[in-house]
Amino acid sequence: MAMLREKPVVADAIGRPAEAEEQCFTASAPTASVGWPALAPYVSAFPLDEELVLHDARSGEVFILNPTAARICALFDGSNTVAVAAQALVTGFGLPFHEALADVNAFITELRQADLLAQV
Repeated sequence: MAMLREKPVVADAIGRPAEAEEQCFTASAPTASVGWPALAPYVSAFPLDEELVLHDARSGEVFILNPTAARICALFDGSNTVAVAAQALVTGFGLPFHEALADVNAFITELRQADLLAQV
């Protein structure tokens, strides 16, 4: 299940409203380790309805996360474990823990392949 869609446009071209700028967050000084994922410091995130838009400042690429991925990504601040993110899916969607954990790990793989996670 792909949770990450690449959108080959620059962040300013996504048509976000002016107030979305205030809601933007950028990863800073990530403390990610193997079980503590965090967005890379060059990645900014903008909420868009129930989705989340990630902008890679190095390449200008934009990625759109579906609502499930947005919920998971909100926990990727370097202070939560992969298990915490999986538990959020269990609580929010009633998934068995092993399925939720597999989904979170698959999402982490997608983020790593797109080079959007902090290096550990």
